[in-house]
Amino acid sequence: MGERIAKAKRQHNSMITTFFLRVLRVLRVLRGATAVSRMNRSTAMLVAFCLAIGLSGCDSPARTVSTTRKQIAEFQAAPNDRRQSDVEESLAILDTQIEVLAKKGDTVQCELFRQQASRLRSDFQAAKLSRAFTDAKNAIQGIGDAFKGAGKVIGDTIKNAATNEP
Repeated sequence: MGERIAKAKRQHNSMITTFFLRVLRVLRVLRGATAVSRMNRSTAMLVAFCLAIGLSGCDSPARTVSTTRKQIAEFQAAPNDRRQSDVEESLAILDTQIEVLAKKGDTVQCELFRQQASRLRSDFQAAKLSRAFTDAKNAIQGIGDAFKGAGKVIGDTIKNAATNEP
């Protein structure tokens, strides 16, 4: 579990690094533009920065919450190990984003996302419990079918033994 959280934190840090590299690339292009006047260049840099934010794909906690909700719904519909690890990674990313908000001092947003993360964890635990019940039911049903099959074989053997007696 600790490895998954570390992987999620590295992935989140990678997204932030990618965002800043995109911003720097746009700024380099604008800095090299000679046809743009000094005032227009600063306005263009501001517009480029805003576009880079919008196009960067840098996840916000709200986006992570909605993604995690979708992943939990997919896990509930068809549970498997891959989907379970996806949800766990998203929850780890959300925890990292909440930590960032706490460090910034945004207590209102931090508390809001902590509550949402808590609800998501509850929903995920319920989905995992449902998966465990389904797995147990299937195992018991499999054992029952095995006993039924064994009983039929024993019954057939006894019938054959009775008809084969002289």
